[in-house]
This record gives sequence, structure tokens and C-alpha cells, in this order.
Amino acid sequence: MFGHEARSFSTAANSTPFDGVTSAGQLLGAVTMFLIGWWSYQAAEKFASVASTDTADQRLLMDGFSLLRRVFLLQGVSSSSCWR
Repeated sequence: MFGHEARSFSTAANSTPFDGVTSAGQLLGAVTMFLIGWWSYQAAEKFASVASTDTADQRLLMDGFSLLRRVFLLQGVSSSSCWR
């Protein structure tokens, strides 16, 4: 009875050939989410600058929309690769 329970919590008994793939997928997902968050934050700063300053509005808008484009492209690529 106790031998079976102890073995079920063992990492050797539960390991599969896909454990490395899962870890790599989780790391890739974490990097993807970090980039989406970072680019969204930068875009928000650019748009806030447009609202709070009187100079270079066109450049700030271009930078903000470029950052949002990166976010949406990365989201599109990451979501389409999940369905394959």
C-alpha cells in the first residue's frame, strides 16, 4: 500500500518523453506574454505622451501604433501555432 503511493509521487514514475517539450513550451509562452506586456506598456506611455504634450504628436502616435502592431502580430502568430 505505501510502496505504491510513494512510487506515484516519484518523478521517474511520472516522467514522459514530452516533459522537455512542455518546459520549452512554457518558457516560450512566458517570453511571449512578457513581450506582449512590455510592448503594451510602452505603447500606453506613447499615447499618454500624446495627451500630455504639445510636441511631436505624430511621431508619438506612429511609435505607439507600431508597438501595438507588434503586440497583435505576436498574438496572431502565437495563437495560430497553438491550433496546428
